[in-house]
Amino acid sequence: MIVGVAIIGIFISTLGATITESRLKAKKQLAPKLANQAKELIKDRIDKLENLDDEDVNTLVAMIKSLNSTLHKSNPP
Repeated sequence: MIVGVAIIGIFISTLGATITESRLKAKKQLAPKLANQAKELIKDRIDKLENLDDEDVNTLVAMIKSLNSTLHKSNPP
């Protein structure tokens, strides 16, 4: 009976580790896609800079700062 409980425990821990690893891998793959989408959005807004009001410019600067901070945290020097 103890052996059966041990085998079930090993199975559950292996399954948990596999699920955790796959989720972490998915997050790592998603981050560059989101960063690229944010960069494209920023580029599009910069191309239309003459049409932006002060609030839009401030939002754009905040987006750039936020993206820069996020990228530095995920890719330390």
